[in-house]
Amino acid sequence: MKRIHVVSPYESAAMIRMSSPLVEHLKNAFEVTSGKEPDLTADLNYHIPWHTLAGLDMDMSAHAMLYTHCNPGDEGALMDACARAKLVVCMSYTGRNELVARGVDPVKLWVIYAATDTFAARRRNIGIVGYEQPNGRKRSHILLDLAWTMDLDSATLWLDGLPIAGEIVELEVVRAGKEAGQGVGYLDDGTMVIVNNGVELVGTGRVRVEITTVVPTSVGRLLFARVARQPESAEPSIVVSEPPSA
Repeated sequence: MKRIHVVSPYESAAMIRMSSPLVEHLKNAFEVTSGKEPDLTADLNYHIPWHTLAGLDMDMSAHAMLYTHCNPGDEGALMDACARAKLVVCMSYTGRNELVARGVDPVKLWVIYAATDTFAARRRNIGIVGYEQPNGRKRSHILLDLAWTMDLDSATLWLDGLPIAGEIVELEVVRAGKEAGQGVGYLDDGTMVIVNNGVELVGTGRVRVEITTVVPTSVGRLLFARVARQPESAEPSIVVSEPPSA
């Protein structure tokens, strides 16, 4: 039976969360060992993260690595590790693009994607969960998993990519609001938007509004907006859509 050795030198919660389930699942098909140092007698060493592969004296054993991020000054070590690895697992498509830009062969790059069957539902129900980091260390599905297990009544978290104050969005004002002059519209995901002085826009089609305030509620979020300057040409307006996958 092939033996995989998981190299995980850091005892942070994030690294343990990534390595522990992997060790358990791999045991279904392989002999699995783990430790803080590489084991060159194993058929494959999987480095979580990549740092233990940089500068390693290698023999005939194969090596895979997890790319999380690269701190300033570590670029040389990162490229050395990538050159030694037969497989590089990236935590996001952004991370993959970073390595491609540095000259790493795309053939050896693999990206971990979120499970699509639950991601959309969780995003709708939780809405806002936290800011992603551009280097891929905090991906949307990880933040969603965190929020899914939390008591959301006691904490409000935000997910980058959803409308924020100052953003221009396009919607249709469908009815009058409770206060004088207000109009009510909805984003494509069903979020209610209260448009100040927007009652006259009811039934006029899709219009541009500027988000002024975002109010968290027990069932999601409520947006307040004001009428934005409408385009003079027929050029398309900005339409809110799903945030791009990493």
